Amino acid sequence: MAPAQRRECAVIGVTLVAVGLSYGALSQASGFPLWQTVMLAALAIGGAAELTFVGVVAAGGAPILAVLGGLLVNSRNFAFGLSIGEYAPRGVRQYLAAHLANDETAAFARPGADRTERWQRFVLMAVVLFPAWVGGARPGAAAGVRGGCGPAGAGRGVPGDPVLPGGSGSAQPLPGGDGGRRRAAGRGGHPRAAAGAGGRGLPAGADPGGRLPEGARPASSAARRRGRPCDGGRCGMSPAAFLVALAGLAGGTYLMRILGVKIGALSARKTAQEDDADPAQETPTAVSPHELSQSPARLWMDRATVVLIVAVAATTMLFEGQEVVGPARIIGAGTGILAALLKAPMLACVVLAMAVCAGLRALGVA
Repeated sequence: MAPAQRRECAVIGVTLVAVGLSYGALSQASGFPLWQTVMLAALAIGGAAELTFVGVVAAGGAPILAVLGGLLVNSRNFAFGLSIGEYAPRGVRQYLAAHLANDETAAFARPGADRTERWQRFVLMAVVLFPAWVGGARPGAAAGVRGGCGPAGAGRGVPGDPVLPGGSGSAQPLPGGDGGRRRAAGRGGHPRAAAGAGGRGLPAGADPGGRLPEGARPASSAARRRGRPCDGGRCGMSPAAFLVALAGLAGGTYLMRILGVKIGALSARKTAQEDDADPAQETPTAVSPHELSQSPARLWMDRATVVLIVAVAATTMLFEGQEVVGPARIIGAGTGILAALLKAPMLACVVLAMAVCAGLRALGVA
């Protein structure tokens, strides 16, 4: 393996660590404990799928919507599996390779000159990918705890509930109190005792007697009705619900990956058998770049960008909170999808979609 390829792989690894740090901090801020954050990263290992899963749950969506959103985003890995199946060895290594079939490994292996070199490039990227992504999520979650983003920071002045930006009285310690044991919800456990403190710790518009304005209810109550525990207003998932959701997301993702790998391997073997049986192919002939680009695996990989953009757009447009988002987001995402269909670079598609959405909102389009 050339030094230049190792440097390319190292750069990608650093980028994955940075994204993993962001994912870990976001997951912790959304109420997911460390073990759930790490398990989700290690078993789904899709990047966008984990962020979608955490984002849907944090926005108040049902776990089934989080799983479906993650599967929709990870559906692009079927195309990557088709490509990897062309060069992955048969046996146990093929099944292990399927778990690591994603954007980075498939793209890094694609320029290989032959099957052996592509497999070597895939293995190198996979060895960097897994520890970089999972290892980045671990310190990211720890940083979220130390920074007060997650449940562990609920008693450090962090807003206790997204519906109550001033901080829920029952979640914030009184200044000068006894280290957080006295709450603004009342001394001695009675809610009306907060009136004696001048209404400190109550949200704007709330009655000093402890009554909230009509229609204002903590989001944590809804989460409790769905069986998800809340700590400091940051709602994660119960262990049982998380394991069921993780099984659906990781299992469905792996099924798409291994199916793509198997079909890709079958297609490669069939092509090799046809070449061996055709006497006209005794003398190797050069393959034009156009013919190479028309192979089924290459065509599917070219469509993977469109699949990813459409999946992210669908999840953000349908799963943001409980309603469909406004026209600015829809038009922006549609612009990005159109650019992807025209085979523009993925980064350009994302930047264009964000620019269109921001421009429309600046003009007053919600």
